[in-house]
This record gives sequence, structure tokens and C-alpha cells, in this order.
Amino acid sequence: MGAYSPSPLLDATLTERIGKTIFAPTVAALAAMGRPFRGLLYGGLMLTPERGPMVIEWNCRFGDPETQAVLPRMQDDLLPWLLHTAQGTLPAGSPGWSPGIAVCVVLAAAGYPGKVRSGDAIDGLADNGQLPGEGKDLVVFHAGTRRDGEHLLTSGGRVLGITARGTDLDSARSRAYSGLGRIHWNGMHYRKDIGLRGRT
Repeated sequence: MGAYSPSPLLDATLTERIGKTIFAPTVAALAAMGRPFRGLLYGGLMLTPERGPMVIEWNCRFGDPETQAVLPRMQDDLLPWLLHTAQGTLPAGSPGWSPGIAVCVVLAAAGYPGKVRSGDAIDGLADNGQLPGEGKDLVVFHAGTRRDGEHLLTSGGRVLGITARGTDLDSARSRAYSGLGRIHWNGMHYRKDIGLRGRT
């Protein structure tokens, strides 16, 4: 599992089409039913060759691991946007986004996506749970970890999300995979093709 942002497969025309034909009608329908939506609406979409963008799922929350590739690119402070959303007073315009691309690769525990084994010791991370010597362009998101004294252990299926930023897709992918190569536990596995489709 993993994600990259922004997707080179999505241009301005397709973005506008998705907004007009999927998101706007959904929000309007909720309002017409007397349930106006105020919050974060995450739509999981699939691009199909015959019918264009299609909805796979709706979530009233941040997507995981998609958000781990999106939020590191956000230049604005996220908290005011969340607060104003809750209050119904969104500011004009849109949040600022940094240039470049972010790639997130999920490291999974033994057995995932089936019966997951927990309790394996994770090696390679510093005491703060990040990769030693890395800056803001490489972030480790913890999803299924726990502390046992001095040891960090697996505690779930999706254990860590390794997100790297780069000037382009190749540099972000290289940094993410280089970073995760320094992490290890018994049974750790991950996909090696995250972001490859965006290169075509």
C-alpha cells in the first residue's frame, strides 16, 4: 500500500470534472436531504477508461495512507482550516501547497492483510520514532506501533508510513525507498511499485 501526491494522472480539466460531477452533486444531495455536510469528505475514486472517474468509497475522515502523502505538501497550518470548517467559516481561497511530489510507502506486519502478527521489534528508528539524521523531507508516520520499555514493537497491520518529498516523482520515490531500507523487523513487507504508474 502507499500513495503519491499530486498525481501526474490528474490534470486541471479532470480535476474540474470530478468536482462538478462527483463532489458538488454529493454535497448538494446531502444538503437537500436536510443533512448539510461540514467536515472532511474523502472520496476514493478510480479512473476508468470507459466511464472516467468512478467512486469506490466515501469517508468522512482523512484517507489512510493517502493523507500521509498530501499533508506534508501543505504550506498552511492545518489547524485553522479544521477549526473554520467546524465553525462553518472557511476563509476564501485554498490552502497553499509546496511544489514537488510526496510519496508514501506503507510498511506492513507479518501476515497482513490476513491474520497479523504483533510484537516484532522494529529496528532502525531513533528514540523519537523518526529516521536518524533526516529532516522534514522524510517523515515516518506511526500507525501500528507500541512501546515496550526501550523497544518499539509492531502492533497492527499497517505499521509505518514512510513519506518522502522530492522535486519530482523519481526523487521522492528514491528517497522514500532509501529511507525504508534502513528499517527492519521480522516479517516486514511492502509494495515496491508505489508511484510507478505515475511515471507513464
